[in-house]
Amino acid sequence: MDLQQAGESSEDAATSDVGAAGQDDGSIASLPQVAGVSQTTVRGQLVFHPRWDSYVATVEALRDAGFALCSDLCAVDYLQHIDREVAPGVEPERFEVVVILTSLSRAERV
Repeated sequence: MDLQQAGESSEDAATSDVGAAGQDDGSIASLPQVAGVSQTTVRGQLVFHPRWDSYVATVEALRDAGFALCSDLCAVDYLQHIDREVAPGVEPERFEVVVILTSLSRAERV
């Protein structure tokens, strides 16, 4: 799960606010949807943009959907790029955390 995808333009991302949980048909579109969490699709990969207060609930929902492997965790310092373009509804901050969660059974990552 990327909390922010660095360097992506709005042309690369489709954004929506996430509502109630969907049916699990095995596709990425059927992932649990967490109320109030903005999501985008960047180069075919689903990206969630939770606020700090909904981060744990978002990760738990994804874990419960089978995304139990944290394959990457890093922080990004945007000291010289604080005015960069971000997804709608996301407020740019100097520091961001990027987490990649992987589902081995789905062969997908978010």
